[in-house]
Amino acid sequence: MLKKVLLACLGLLVFVSFCDAADTVGVIESRKVLFQHPGFDAAAKALVELRRQKESETNLAAEGESDPNKKLDMFRAVAREMAEAEERLMSPVRKDCEDALIAVMQKRKITVVLEKDSVYIGGTDITEDVIRQLKVSK
Repeated sequence: MLKKVLLACLGLLVFVSFCDAADTVGVIESRKVLFQHPGFDAAAKALVELRRQKESETNLAAEGESDPNKKLDMFRAVAREMAEAEERLMSPVRKDCEDALIAVMQKRKITVVLEKDSVYIGGTDITEDVIRQLKVSK
């Protein structure tokens, strides 16, 4: 009996200790941060140019192809290439934004960050802080 009471008390103590550690919630406009990255415009322009080039090449190749399945395969291959190029070019930009976000979270002791548009009420907007951190880091 004493064992059960002690275990119950211990469980209650653990529960109360977790309840006291409230999360501090931050909100962010991630697209705004991404667009403010110093390398975003260059990466976006490179993607647009690559897309134009690939579409032109693929359209020319597709005109000479009569088999619709082969045409479809060509367009799928280009779509895969574009996805890989987007990942290659934008991955460093997203990583820098994430690093800036983490730095701001640590400074402001924020434990949870949500997209601003998904929060009805509450949260501390840290968008501008992250943008400033991103510019300092670069």
